[in-house]
Amino acid sequence: MDRSVRGYVVGVAIAGAALLAFATQRLPFAGVEWPVLAVLALIGGVAVWVPARLDPSGRPVHLETSVFLAMLLALPAGVAAFALPGVTLAGLLLVTRDVERVAFGAGRGALLGAVGALVFDAIRPAGSVVHPTTVLAVLAVVIIVESLGVLLVTELTRRHGPGRFVETWRDVSQLSAVAAGANGVYGLVLGDLARRDPIVTLLGGTLIVGLFMAIQGWTAARGTHERASGHHDLSSVLLDVSVDRDQMGTFLTRLTTVFNGRSAALYLEQPNQRGNQHLRVSVVGDRLERTRVKEVPEAVTEATWRVIALRGDRSTDPWLVPEGHASVLAAPLVHSGRTIGAVLVHDKRGAGRWTDADAEWLGSIANEAAAAVRTVELFRKVDAERARWEEESTRLADVLRSATDGIANLSSQGRIETWNPGMERLTGVTASDAIGHSWYTVLRLRDATGTELLPKGEHVISHVLADRSPVAEDDPAAGGSRGADRVRLQLLRSDGSWRWVSCNIAVVRRTDGARRGVVLVARDVTAEYEVDVLKADFIATISHELRTPLTPLKGFVQTLRARSEAIEPHLVVQMVEGMGKQVDRLENLVADLLAVAEIDNDAAPLEGAVLDLRDATDAALALERTGTGRVTVEGFGSVNGVGDRRAVIRIIRALVSNALKHTEGPVTVTFATDADRALVRVVDKGPGIPPWEHERIFERFGRLGDHLHRTQGPGLGLAISRALAEAMGGNVALESDVASGSVFTLSLPIARPRRVAGTVRQAG
Repeated sequence: MDRSVRGYVVGVAIAGAALLAFATQRLPFAGVEWPVLAVLALIGGVAVWVPARLDPSGRPVHLETSVFLAMLLALPAGVAAFALPGVTLAGLLLVTRDVERVAFGAGRGALLGAVGALVFDAIRPAGSVVHPTTVLAVLAVVIIVESLGVLLVTELTRRHGPGRFVETWRDVSQLSAVAAGANGVYGLVLGDLARRDPIVTLLGGTLIVGLFMAIQGWTAARGTHERASGHHDLSSVLLDVSVDRDQMGTFLTRLTTVFNGRSAALYLEQPNQRGNQHLRVSVVGDRLERTRVKEVPEAVTEATWRVIALRGDRSTDPWLVPEGHASVLAAPLVHSGRTIGAVLVHDKRGAGRWTDADAEWLGSIANEAAAAVRTVELFRKVDAERARWEEESTRLADVLRSATDGIANLSSQGRIETWNPGMERLTGVTASDAIGHSWYTVLRLRDATGTELLPKGEHVISHVLADRSPVAEDDPAAGGSRGADRVRLQLLRSDGSWRWVSCNIAVVRRTDGARRGVVLVARDVTAEYEVDVLKADFIATISHELRTPLTPLKGFVQTLRARSEAIEPHLVVQMVEGMGKQVDRLENLVADLLAVAEIDNDAAPLEGAVLDLRDATDAALALERTGTGRVTVEGFGSVNGVGDRRAVIRIIRALVSNALKHTEGPVTVTFATDADRALVRVVDKGPGIPPWEHERIFERFGRLGDHLHRTQGPGLGLAISRALAEAMGGNVALESDVASGSVFTLSLPIARPRRVAGTVRQAG
């Protein structure tokens, strides 16, 4: 027994004994009817025993007051004062041997008996039970005795726990008010019976059990209503907890209120790499506190489906009953047959204690809380998975958006599901116009043979979409040797131009291996294709150009070797001159190839000096060995430009040579200036060049006609000329049409005169 409780119980007992001794000096004892006393004492003992024995909650339901009133009405007041503590002591000894409880009950009975008897004797009621004076006396005794009894029980209850006096008094007084009314009425009836017949009084005393059951029924009905309301309230809060775990503080606060406790706590399993730990969540004031503990006590974990109720007594386990708390109502959180934590309510407020019904109710709520906690964990896992998926989707979207290759995802039915910006750039078709449509309505493709790919054709896309074996690597529809999963195709852009694309096609499967669709990755390889074509043309052209001078050289050499003595001297001279021309031709070819290499490597040594374009033209014509008789230079005076002399001579010679090779009429060279440009025009009266070929002839090895039936030359002259002109800040342009002849124009920056120290100098 706590020291504070022990001192209080001893004080009540001493006060009761002292007041009872004082009452013996003031109260009458004469005129005792012993049969009546025996019957009422028996009924009084039963009135004490029944609530103490049958009420598991420990609420202060005191029915002995009604028997005490009957004693006051049927016996001398002094006898009634001594009888009340006596029957209380006897009834308690039949139930318990708890010294605290027995001593407090006897002391309380002595105080109430003495006070009640003194009040009743002071009013001195009339003989009739229904007389107003008697009713007044009974009413006064009931009010004073019940009020004093409530105060005594409230203080004892408060000393057992950290509760407040007012809270405890409110809880005790509600039940005592109901018992006081029943005690007053029943005491009047029982007192009137005791005056008339002891045997009838004994029979009437059996109604004490009914009176107790009626009070218990009222208490149970009130508790059931409060419990139903509280359960509905807690269930509503748990719905919020299922969505947001931060609502756990609200749940604990409501749980404390519903169970009439002072605080509540929740222990939750928190698995981690070092083993399972538990998180303790509790409400302290207005704050939600979280602390970690290593494990849940065996008292909880072993009781998988059993509710733990530690009622009244302190626990030695600080986990269950922390410092500052007196008692706990605990239940495990069980989910899928496994204990994942516990829920605790500490320190019941008011009178009484928690019952097994409270414990079972907490167990039911704990099961709901366990489901809510697991729902929160599930939601958090789903949220984490969604966040991870969104992050991966964002990352994948960034990759698709940033990829230079075109990427499209096709469903198993061949409908476009994904269409990235790279594919938009490649095809000229926007994603909104592509997604949802069949691939063959958006992608117009044809294979290396020029055959257009249709949805049911025997090509690799149809094979992959149909989940059939891929076509053979040497199948023309598969792009020759590229293989079945990578093909080179022609793609029609929205602007009407065809582009060569290299496509990688692969099946997309789910995690279970089921086929989901096809992914197509396309890269524009038009430039590569053109380079391949250019390489092939280069090999054919160079082979032809090398073979052309080598063939006569070889013939001349073989002839001279075999018949040099028989050949006339003038024929030998002609043969040597012919060999020299072929060597010059080879030399020019090698020079052109070297010039191309220098231009590609930015290694062509060019100077920016002022030069006379007419003089450069004369030098170029002097180097041209054939056909110069058809060339006419028009105009008088000089036209100056800025550039490299050797490069300018080479350009003019190439333009004149090109005109002489491809035409049979006269070729005219003119000079002019246009704003800040100096112009040299080479005009011929040949067949002309169609507009769609204007740019191609400036490409390397770009010549008109089949390479086996074209005019001699590798097709590098115009390409080198334009490259050199652009390097000097100029250009080479063409004006021509079919049957109208051609005009090739070299433009260079013009030299502007400036006055320096009274003289005129040409400055570049």
